[in-house]
Amino acid sequence: MIPRKFEYYRARGVEDALEFLCSHEDSKIIAGGQSLTPMMKLRIMSPSYLVDIWGVNELRYINVEENGVLRIGALITHSEIEESSIIRERCPVLSLTAENIADLQIRNRGTIGGSICHADPAADYYPTLLVLDAKAVLRSSKGRRVLPIEELVTAPFTTKLEECEILEEIVIPPYNGRAGFIKIARREGDFAVANAAVLANVEDGIIQEIKVAVGGAGPKAIRLRNLEEKLRGKPLDGDMVESEVGQAVQILDPSSDIHGSSKYRRWVAKVIIKRLLLNLFSRGV
Repeated sequence: MIPRKFEYYRARGVEDALEFLCSHEDSKIIAGGQSLTPMMKLRIMSPSYLVDIWGVNELRYINVEENGVLRIGALITHSEIEESSIIRERCPVLSLTAENIADLQIRNRGTIGGSICHADPAADYYPTLLVLDAKAVLRSSKGRRVLPIEELVTAPFTTKLEECEILEEIVIPPYNGRAGFIKIARREGDFAVANAAVLANVEDGIIQEIKVAVGGAGPKAIRLRNLEEKLRGKPLDGDMVESEVGQAVQILDPSSDIHGSSKYRRWVAKVIIKRLLLNLFSRGV
């Protein structure tokens, strides 16, 4: 299909983009366009104005502060995250996550900011960013505000971004322990039937600290905090993990579609969480 008619504006900088957004109703930011363009072709979205920020280089950076905090500009592509030596050293689970996104062409053009703002329930970044306690820095003409990634998404394809606001960067604090990510899809490159991320610290076979998040199994990715509480302080035992994870995934409310039934998605979530927990300390990152 062909999108409805719209006007195109190429922003010269962040402030220029914000000024245009605030002065034109029904305008939408576009960067890599890997999520927005298909939705416009299907006429699920039909903005009157597109504000192109692809050339705004002030949003394209990967920095590490002295305290170990990682800052990733919103226009960094999936391929850049996958290949960045800084991210591979400081946060390798994020590189692993990016590696699982779609195909090479999409990874070369799609951006982390675009994926996060699109807020697809099956998107790959969210479970990983949730266990990393990442935060989103949102910028408007009035200044900046910071939201935990967990609070950014309110519903499928819906965030707390205001009309005159853009995502500027993702902030990831340093972490202890090992982290892993698994995605199950019908075909390589597809959106996830379910995906999951785990960050854990295990000493002498005892789980000292753990964070578990799952996506593709509900209206948005979520932390399984009840599971974390039950596993914390327990031995990393297969039978115990099987039992606790099986109970924890019952709270998930995945939808049924052509990619899998609700029951199947819940079962997949259980399998990959268990696999991450049991395998992490032999192949963890």
